[in-house]
Amino acid sequence: MHLSKSIFGLILLVSALLVVGSTGPARAGMGGPDDFGYVWIDSDEPGGPTYSWVDITNRGSQLYMSDDDNEPIPMSFTFRFYDNSFSGDLRVCSNGWVSFTSTSTAYYNYGLPSSDAPENLLAAFWDDLNPATGGQIWWFGNSDSLIVSWINVPHYYQTGANTFQIILTADDGIHYQFNSLSDPLNECTIGIQNDNQTIGLQIAYDETYVHNQLAVDILLPPVMLFCDNLSPQFCQGKKFYFLVTVNNRTGGNISGTLTFSGYASYGCDPANLLVAMGRNKTYPAGTTQEYYMLKVPNSATPGQYSAAIGGSLSGNDVYCCMNADIIDCVPWRMGDNSEWELVQADRPEAALPMVTELHQNYPNPFNATTSISFDLAEAGNVSLKVYDISGRLVVTLVDGQTEAGEHVVSWDASNLSSGVYFYKLTSGDYTANKSMNLLK
Repeated sequence: MHLSKSIFGLILLVSALLVVGSTGPARAGMGGPDDFGYVWIDSDEPGGPTYSWVDITNRGSQLYMSDDDNEPIPMSFTFRFYDNSFSGDLRVCSNGWVSFTSTSTAYYNYGLPSSDAPENLLAAFWDDLNPATGGQIWWFGNSDSLIVSWINVPHYYQTGANTFQIILTADDGIHYQFNSLSDPLNECTIGIQNDNQTIGLQIAYDETYVHNQLAVDILLPPVMLFCDNLSPQFCQGKKFYFLVTVNNRTGGNISGTLTFSGYASYGCDPANLLVAMGRNKTYPAGTTQEYYMLKVPNSATPGQYSAAIGGSLSGNDVYCCMNADIIDCVPWRMGDNSEWELVQADRPEAALPMVTELHQNYPNPFNATTSISFDLAEAGNVSLKVYDISGRLVVTLVDGQTEAGEHVVSWDASNLSSGVYFYKLTSGDYTANKSMNLLK
């Protein structure tokens, strides 16, 4: 049974305001930030967005949705939302909301944030709506934007008709537009919520706020820092690779000190700090990406670790944390690092192959010594063994946990007779064999 419930200067200004509740005669036209930094401003507020309805019915595609339905539509760009990047499909729910991941059909709305609300939520007019009894839902997308429009969709009890839309833009912009709405208007949720349902920006919840020909923009902070872990698992004494992305929306250069820290635990717990290294940084307007490698000494024994980047860039606080596992690999892959070192690279680790592959030994034929190389797309247990022509095991060259990357193993066969030998690589589901000729 259904239930019906009865750029920069603006952000600095919003951060200093208390969001006005629904008890007073006037309703604030801006609010936030949430714990991540998102703020919102509407077209009633000076300096807010301009309402301009985008009609997509003559160029988009219709979604033929039933009551409490959820359907995927494709996105042609990657969208940053809270701590994550999303590409592929956007999920559209008939009840006035979309999500990057949730297949829920939730019609009963909640205040945000809420563990009862869908994850990765963008709620424009979350209420119990039913397109099966009237109205239409359309979508249109290209490389610049993705638009979903609810057109004359009634409430579940077949009352009224509601026309509104969600517009996502490739620069990570979130825009809600309300063309025409009908009572009840005080039974919906408008806002956003993150992936683990702990952070949300609530614009309205069961209150009289929204009205016809209203636009709402949800804005990111002027400066944001993201870190992407390129080495979630690596061998003791080796290098931890990561990507740092800085989004600078201030329109000018930003400068400050960033501290790169390592911790002997998940979650970047200050109580488990191992090392902290400061770097003076300047970033231009727009998006900047930098690759780094943190050389980890052998004294960092196998276990759970984390790394953080944090600081202030022209008065804008930034922070991110990454978890990683250091593993005990076979002895010949041990590193020789004696101290922590942070190095900025021009590109990501070149030694991370896309596929696991065993290569032909070199030289071949060989006299006494040869090298066998193989690529690992991901870390795992690896076995590399050599057999004679009768199938008897001659030597085990590798047997144990091995990090991702390109590997070379030398084999000295000076104590063996000339002939054909075979070598076999096993890693997870991958197995490959090759032959080689020893000539003396």
